[in-house]
Amino acid sequence: HRFDSVLSLQHNYKMTSKFSTNALKELAPYKAASQDIWKEDSNTKLKLDWNEGVVKPPKIVTDSLNDFLDKGMFNFYPNTQNKDLLNSISNYISCKESNISYFSGIDHLHEYIVRAFLNEGDKVSILTPTYDNFRAVCESSGIKINKIDYYSESNDLYKLSNFDSKVVYFANPNNPTGHIIDTKVIKNWLINNPDTLFVIDEAYIEFSGVSSKNFINEFNNILICRTLSKAFCLAGIRFGYCLSSESIINSLNSIRNPKSVSMFSQILALAALNNLNYVSEYVNKNNNAKNILKRRILEKFQNVKLSGDHGNFLLLRFSSKQDCDNFIEYLKSIGISIRDTQHLVPNSCRVTIPVDEGLDFLLKSIDEVE
Repeated sequence: HRFDSVLSLQHNYKMTSKFSTNALKELAPYKAASQDIWKEDSNTKLKLDWNEGVVKPPKIVTDSLNDFLDKGMFNFYPNTQNKDLLNSISNYISCKESNISYFSGIDHLHEYIVRAFLNEGDKVSILTPTYDNFRAVCESSGIKINKIDYYSESNDLYKLSNFDSKVVYFANPNNPTGHIIDTKVIKNWLINNPDTLFVIDEAYIEFSGVSSKNFINEFNNILICRTLSKAFCLAGIRFGYCLSSESIINSLNSIRNPKSVSMFSQILALAALNNLNYVSEYVNKNNNAKNILKRRILEKFQNVKLSGDHGNFLLLRFSSKQDCDNFIEYLKSIGISIRDTQHLVPNSCRVTIPVDEGLDFLLKSIDEVE
């Protein structure tokens, strides 16, 4: 959803307008993945760099959009409170509708969280390395960031108990490491930090199943973010939702732009939530393919460390930057895009798990790496 002009901005972000805020002038933007696939002369044969779902949704889902187009109602603003959609989300996650709100993607939700709950100068703790968008949104608003290196193998989850922060953000399962924090640990954090809002990104939850969603009935300091971009294979429609206490949902809804989620997104999201079999089939395919890919990588590279058991990706950590760069560049040269994550984890890259023919192509390509 970010194009070449934005990518250019990322490389020249110091060249901001004189009207920009001081925070924006100092901001390091979120680093987007390659946009080569959108070019007419694209060289991309296999896109494995942004953890989108890699299969097409079934026809019963996409046909729902054709049915809507036939009604000729796209000249109107979208449904601002789609009861059927809220009900389908509610049924899917076994949660009351009053504990749910939906947005045009988790990224958009991040912006509302900052607007609703954070003032300039407030402190946010982020368990790193992790998905970087929330950090960028916070810093652009003058929020102080406290990065806690928490996914290193040497760190003990139970040692961290009290947070001196207005908000704590972490992804669970984590991206890009694939680690997961036990819900017992999270419950202790919620108990010990009643004045801290815990924002938990569960974008990859379908590949793990270990959710903190039941805590929203017990605690009023937890907000969980979900998406249809991964297991539902609908990254292009930009649809996400959150679940939390009614008071937090009410706060978000008080500033939520009611027209911000298009009817195209709503129609496809509703159809997907009403046809969940393809989601579970894709998750099973992903997990099987991940095991095959792990074995092949470990056979090919003696000094590579792997992680990512709880997502739709693997993180490869090479023994040197040169080895990592060579792997990324070779795959790029034959049309396979993977994610360079060395700005988050040294000597690392992240590979979205392909399935079917895509898996065969990647396995063959890995065999040919010199």
